[in-house]
Amino acid sequence: MFTKWEDCEKLSLEETEAENLSKEEIPRHFRAMINVVLFLCSKGKEVYIATEDVKLMSLAKRWAIGTMTRSNVESWSAEAAEKYHREMKIYESQKRAPTRSLWTAPRERAAGQK
Repeated sequence: MFTKWEDCEKLSLEETEAENLSKEEIPRHFRAMINVVLFLCSKGKEVYIATEDVKLMSLAKRWAIGTMTRSNVESWSAEAAEKYHREMKIYESQKRAPTRSLWTAPRERAAGQK
């Protein structure tokens, strides 16, 4: 986390006075979430906030923090599981497929030894 909320405010995309909220107008638990996400993003991580709260979503927009709802998480999870199973099937089929030997007997020699 950033040690001061002011560090988070510096990263806000909205500069107009009318749209800026004071620290006290943002609920403490929202400030904590935003602070952690901003800190992780500053370290190069891709982080989203999963929420159904419209106020938190609008606050997250001020910092360009991605948000998702439960239905987003469920659909992304289902897609990831399907992709994993498809790739595992491909991997397993390649693993079971007979491999060609690097060396094979020449046809004439194999035919002449009969």
